[in-house]
Order: sequence, then structure tokens, then C-alpha cells
Amino acid sequence: MNFEIECTQAVPEPGLAKRFRSWTIEYHAPTETVVITAHGRIFHEDAERQAEEASRLMRLHRTNRVLADFSAGCVEISLAKIYWFPAHYSALTADRRFRVAVVIPVNGHRVGSFKFYEALCTNAGFNVKLFAEFADAENWLQPSSIA
Repeated sequence: MNFEIECTQAVPEPGLAKRFRSWTIEYHAPTETVVITAHGRIFHEDAERQAEEASRLMRLHRTNRVLADFSAGCVEISLAKIYWFPAHYSALTADRRFRVAVVIPVNGHRVGSFKFYEALCTNAGFNVKLFAEFADAENWLQPSSIA
């Protein structure tokens, strides 16, 4: 059962899907993965909220996997703001064992920003990897692919 809300409404029961203005987040039990799906323009505040919600769901479900699907999204975040994402992640969790697979926009919009994000996170000790295909991202997140 998926439960959808707007940002301004009350928070639903823990672990259920949430729908925001231009993205959704939910825990997918069969793959033990937190899934973020962008379907519109994503701004800095959205990205911060995504990290907070993903952290909450990872703790709740005791998982370390996040799949962020931006294939249909349009990220509008400056490089200066992206620079601070690893610090925001560190403030949310001391555990750096989580894995984040990011599916980049199919139209190539701001792909350089995604590569910058991946490099920053990797340099800060977070396991983040970019993918052009959703299936490749899913496969990388599975326990059998952990190297």
C-alpha cells in the first residue's frame, strides 16, 4: 500500500511512500532499497529533504541501499550547493556503508553536475555511483554485486 502526501500535510506512518511536489520516496521491500524517483524539477531544498527522508527510511528498515532515479527529473542545483551535500550526509549519519545508485537524466541535463556530485561523495568516503540505465543501478545495489 502506497500512501501519498504533499509536503505541507501531516507525516504518514513510518515506512510508507511519500509524494512531494516533484519526487517520491518509498521503501521497496523485495529489494530492501529506498527508492527516490524524480518526475520534475529538483531544487536544493528537495535534495536535502530527499537525503533526510532516505536516511530515516534506511534506519527504519535497516537497509544500506538507495536508488535515486533522476532519469525523468530536471535537477536545478548549483555546483556550490552540491559541494555541501557530503557534509549534509555526514550530519545525517555516521555510517558510510550505504550505497547510492543514481540514474542520470535520459536527456543528459546537467550530467556534469552529477559527475561532480559522484566525485565529491566518493572523495568523502560515500559509495555513490552513476548509471545511465535503471536496471544497471538496481543490479549494482544487490548484495551479490558488493565487492
